Amino acid sequence: MMRFLPILFAATLLFGVPASARPPVAVPIDAVRNIAFSRGIVTIKDIDLDDGVWEVVGFDSYGAKIKIWVDAWSGAIVKMKRKF
Repeated sequence: MMRFLPILFAATLLFGVPASARPPVAVPIDAVRNIAFSRGIVTIKDIDLDDGVWEVVGFDSYGAKIKIWVDAWSGAIVKMKRKF
């Protein structure tokens, strides 16, 4: 049993991928901007990445404030709000 312990430890080190080695997002900020523009935002005020979700704040052509949350891995819109 003791002979297999070092092998198990080595396999864990080789095949375990630390979170720091993975890219933080699959959807770059430029793609998020394009998603926001395609949903009616004409002016972007702020874009933030928080816990794997891009949050975009901007305004449409009528001046209404729009918030869009985009999943950073899939590019899917999680939520969208518009305030007039």
